[in-house]
Amino acid sequence: MKKVLYIHQYFKTPEEGGALRSFYIAKGLVERGHQVDLITGHNEPELLVKSIEGINVHSLAVFYENKLSTKSRYIAFLKFAVKAIQYSGKIVKPDIAYVTSTPLTVGIIALWLKWMKRVPYIFEVRDLWPAAPIELGFMKSGIIQQLAFWLEKTIYKNAAHLVALSPGIMEVILEKYQNARVTVIPNMADISYYGEKAVFFHKHKNLVIGYFGAMGVANGLMAVTAVAEICQQQDLPIQFILMGEGSEREKLEQAVADKKLRNIELFPREIKTK
Repeated sequence: MKKVLYIHQYFKTPEEGGALRSFYIAKGLVERGHQVDLITGHNEPELLVKSIEGINVHSLAVFYENKLSTKSRYIAFLKFAVKAIQYSGKIVKPDIAYVTSTPLTVGIIALWLKWMKRVPYIFEVRDLWPAAPIELGFMKSGIIQQLAFWLEKTIYKNAAHLVALSPGIMEVILEKYQNARVTVIPNMADISYYGEKAVFFHKHKNLVIGYFGAMGVANGLMAVTAVAEICQQQDLPIQFILMGEGSEREKLEQAVADKKLRNIELFPREIKTK
């Protein structure tokens, strides 16, 4: 049995909804006989420690929402890194750490664990930071960009192994760091979980195109309203269903209303079914 310290700032369970990759990986480690302590953040005012499916989840009081300003996000990222470093000392020394981004700043925790506690770490690359926020215009300062690229390089160089979520991510990493040890583990779905749930059928005769997930700037959903407008103008039998939450949801709702788009339906993250 190994003691695994899992670091993920945005850990979610199936009941909460959201990205569940870490939940299933951590649960799988527990089922294989490993002890898993997972440090995450939550929007409550105090620390919360509880066992979820055998995972010891330590939720630190670090407020974060997709709607926060860029500056507030950076502050939340750094606050989580500092708090996680401080709190990790209260957990029995792990054999290995599994650290998943984003944000890239979780790598600061990984480096501290290796340099100060001699704990090797696996670093999971979900998005290419800092390239992604730079391209989206969230990171404009040249100094901050340089620091972020230095941090990326240092994290990758010191990792025992890297996990990429797609072949494309792996290719970019290897282009920049030829000696990096990288394995692709793509996203997954728990088929049994969905098989047990009531299925929501959209009773519409048209072709239905659905999107289910985050509604942030990076998801580019405003493009859907432009496509839907063209489809409506040409009287094409296509219906769009968008389900989720995020900083762009209100903007999407306003666009649907302004353009009087009858072929787009917006749903919250969960639909109550009978």
